Amino acid sequence: MASSAIVARTNAKGLEYLVHFQEEFAWAPAERDASLFENLRDATRAAMRLPARFRAFALPSSSEAL
Repeated sequence: MASSAIVARTNAKGLEYLVHFQEEFAWAPAERDASLFENLRDATRAAMRLPARFRAFALPSSSEAL
């Protein structure tokens, strides 16, 4: 069974989470604001398509229990 996933990156204060709006994106400080991807593969693909300076990665979402 596939579980949802998110895209995150590190910064000086901890983690930031990708919020995706059509062709634009932003970073949110809380996981609850992150865009959910259908599975880890889709989240990884989204992370790899970001500009290299962001160095983002995919994580399983912990918000499924909410």
